[in-house]
Amino acid sequence: NAGNYEFGFAPVVASNGTDFLVATESGFHGGTGSDQTYIQLARYDSSGARIANGANAYLHDVARTQSLATNALGMDLVWAGDHYRLAWKTLQPRDSSSSDDPLLKFAKIPATGVPQPANITSVTDGSNQAAYADASGAPSLAYDARNNRTLLIYRSANSCVNATLYEGGSTTPTRSDRFLLGGGSNYTSCALTSDRPLAAYSPVANS
Repeated sequence: NAGNYEFGFAPVVASNGTDFLVATESGFHGGTGSDQTYIQLARYDSSGARIANGANAYLHDVARTQSLATNALGMDLVWAGDHYRLAWKTLQPRDSSSSDDPLLKFAKIPATGVPQPANITSVTDGSNQAAYADASGAPSLAYDARNNRTLLIYRSANSCVNATLYEGGSTTPTRSDRFLLGGGSNYTSCALTSDRPLAAYSPVANS
């Protein structure tokens, strides 16, 4: 449509064992006002056919500072037993006038692929725990099927590796569920990195 442009960037995909959910960033320009950034959710069956998942399966409607020709978000997606987990952050520099950028967001999404605003929460709090502004601060997720919990890790603003555990279907971990990797107890003795850390789950048999 004239004056309206939409681009898909950096899709992430997860499967519940039956079908697939794909999350894609989209940039939108309405011809007037600021550009916007969205996350579009789409479901596909095992043959690759699109499954209807609601008329408006979108998340993260915020003003966009990047060009429409470049991606503005870092995302990861996993299946967590009976729902999907999506984590994302903006790649733009921190905007002191906005509480949304570049804080990390975390969402619980039903198997239908239709997001519920009540199940979206901010992960970071405080300047030290804020995610790093560029792509190296993009989140990474892994699901522990044995214990029904999800691990979220990311590079923080001062290059520490932050890790957060979410039990069951919760989107709000307790303070004790947050920790620094590398044996550090504070932000002066943690594991430092200049790269995006990645999470993975490896099942281990009980002894």
